[in-house]
Amino acid sequence: MKESIFLRLNSFRDHDRLCHVYSNDTEKLDIGANFIIHGIKSKEKCIYISDRIIPKEFTYRLSAAGIDVSKARKEGNFQEVTILRKQREQMKEPNSFIDLLSPIVEELSKNSNMKVRILRSKESIFYSYDLLRREALLDKFSSDKPVVVMCQYDTKKITSQDLMNLYSTHPMIVFDNILYDSPFYTQPDEILERLRQASNRYELLTNKEKEILRYIVNGYSNNDIAEDVSISVRTVETHRANIMRKLEINKLVDLVKFAIQNGLT
Repeated sequence: MKESIFLRLNSFRDHDRLCHVYSNDTEKLDIGANFIIHGIKSKEKCIYISDRIIPKEFTYRLSAAGIDVSKARKEGNFQEVTILRKQREQMKEPNSFIDLLSPIVEELSKNSNMKVRILRSKESIFYSYDLLRREALLDKFSSDKPVVVMCQYDTKKITSQDLMNLYSTHPMIVFDNILYDSPFYTQPDEILERLRQASNRYELLTNKEKEILRYIVNGYSNNDIAEDVSISVRTVETHRANIMRKLEINKLVDLVKFAIQNGLT
């Protein structure tokens, strides 16, 4: 599939999930606002979730499209959820966003058969080390609930590994106003099982090996580690070999990837 996102905005179905990777604020507003506009006009319950207060430009666009924003808010057809810094600091667990979202969706959908359309706009990537797990959990949530979810990420604020994680956890990707099927999409249960197995392997490490691992993935040389930990370079090399063997990893780049996904950096 390859088509303009603007041709699909009114035809999304329950459980559809897409990621909009944008490069400028105008594109972000255009697609984000139109995503909500089509939802409200289709009599869907719409939620805007962000770690910033909703921009005035966003509500201006809703009004320009003929939507009475105050009325939509009052009738529960449009609501905003702002996750401010203090709340973000309390959302360290991977399932914390689901815990926030679940009662809102339950409340909106319990008295009607309407689907819920959710726009999540992230200005900052907090806890990006656990992005794969968090997005897989949201994908699983989306498959179980009558929701359509679009997440927005700024290409300037994410790494290449973040991008691959997003492609793995979203069936559809929006880039440069075009909607694509993600060729890397993986079912959430498969991702979560793989992460569980990786976590189990990590627990095979001794406390000293876990300490050495953190040094390694943060770019310390064997000599630097030996000096910092007060052990010989040969001992560092032995720990390093044991870590790679226990984690079933052969390359440094894969070791770094493992550490990022498990919050060890």
